[in-house]
Amino acid sequence: MIGVLERAALVADAGNISVHIDADAEDYHILVNPLAYRPSEMKKLLNFLGQIGLELIDENEYEQDFDEDGNVRYYLAMCDPKVAE
Repeated sequence: MIGVLERAALVADAGNISVHIDADAEDYHILVNPLAYRPSEMKKLLNFLGQIGLELIDENEYEQDFDEDGNVRYYLAMCDPKVAE
Protein backbone atom coordinates (compact mmCIF):
# COMPACT_ATOMS: atom_id res chain seq x y z
CA MET A 1 0.00 0.00 0.00
CA ILE A 2 2.90 2.40 0.60
CA GLY A 3 3.44 2.58 -3.17
CA VAL A 4 0.20 4.53 -3.36
CA LEU A 5 1.41 6.98 -0.72
CA GLU A 6 4.30 8.45 -2.67
CA ARG A 7 3.72 11.85 -1.07
CA ALA A 8 1.55 12.53 1.94
CA ALA A 9 1.22 14.66 5.02
CA LEU A 10 -0.94 13.20 7.78
CA VAL A 11 -1.98 15.04 10.94
CA ALA A 12 -3.05 13.48 14.23
CA ASP A 13 -3.73 14.51 17.81
CA ALA A 14 -5.07 17.98 16.92
CA GLY A 15 -1.88 18.78 15.03
CA ASN A 16 0.52 17.72 17.77
CA ILE A 17 1.73 14.80 15.64
CA SER A 18 2.31 14.94 11.89
CA VAL A 19 3.64 12.38 9.43
CA HIS A 20 5.55 13.33 6.29
CA ILE A 21 5.98 10.85 3.45
CA ASP A 22 8.07 11.61 0.38
CA ALA A 23 8.93 8.36 -1.38
CA ASP A 24 10.91 10.09 -4.15
CA ALA A 25 13.27 11.66 -1.60
CA GLU A 26 13.09 8.55 0.64
CA ASP A 27 12.07 10.90 3.47
CA TYR A 28 9.68 9.38 6.00
CA HIS A 29 9.39 11.07 9.37
CA ILE A 30 7.06 12.07 12.20
CA LEU A 31 7.10 15.49 13.90
CA VAL A 32 5.88 15.48 17.50
CA ASN A 33 5.15 18.41 19.81
CA PRO A 34 6.86 17.03 22.94
CA LEU A 35 4.86 19.25 25.29
CA ALA A 36 1.36 18.56 24.00
CA TYR A 37 1.09 15.19 22.23
CA ARG A 38 -0.84 12.29 23.76
CA PRO A 39 1.07 8.99 23.91
CA SER A 40 -2.16 7.06 23.26
CA GLU A 41 -2.59 8.93 19.96
CA MET A 42 1.03 8.23 19.02
CA LYS A 43 0.46 4.52 19.67
CA LYS A 44 -2.61 4.53 17.37
CA LEU A 45 -0.68 6.36 14.67
CA LEU A 46 2.28 3.97 14.87
CA ASN A 47 -0.12 1.04 14.59
CA PHE A 48 -1.65 2.59 11.46
CA LEU A 49 1.77 3.30 9.95
CA GLY A 50 2.78 -0.30 10.58
CA GLN A 51 -0.24 -1.44 8.60
CA ILE A 52 0.89 0.58 5.58
CA GLY A 53 4.49 -0.56 5.86
CA LEU A 54 6.31 2.09 7.93
CA GLU A 55 7.95 1.73 11.34
CA LEU A 56 10.06 3.88 13.64
CA ILE A 57 13.82 3.69 13.27
CA ASP A 58 15.52 3.08 16.62
CA GLU A 59 16.41 6.49 18.10
CA ASN A 60 19.93 5.21 18.84
CA GLU A 61 20.61 5.05 15.09
CA TYR A 62 20.49 8.83 14.53
CA GLU A 63 21.05 12.09 16.37
CA GLN A 64 17.82 13.65 17.67
CA ASP A 65 16.57 16.43 15.43
CA PHE A 66 14.12 19.30 15.97
CA ASP A 67 12.25 21.46 13.48
CA GLU A 68 12.01 25.26 13.65
CA ASP A 69 8.96 25.02 15.96
CA GLY A 70 10.69 22.78 18.51
CA ASN A 71 8.95 19.59 17.40
CA VAL A 72 10.96 16.39 17.71
CA ARG A 73 11.61 14.56 14.43
CA TYR A 74 11.42 10.76 14.48
CA TYR A 75 12.49 8.90 11.36
CA LEU A 76 10.60 6.04 9.75
CA ALA A 77 11.70 3.17 7.55
CA MET A 78 9.79 0.91 5.21
CA CYS A 79 8.87 -2.52 6.55
CA ASP A 80 6.52 -5.37 5.76
CA PRO A 81 2.94 -4.29 6.55
CA LYS A 82 1.74 -5.49 9.93
CA VAL A 83 -1.62 -6.72 11.13
CA ALA A 84 -3.73 -4.19 13.05
CA GLU A 85 -3.54 -4.41 16.84
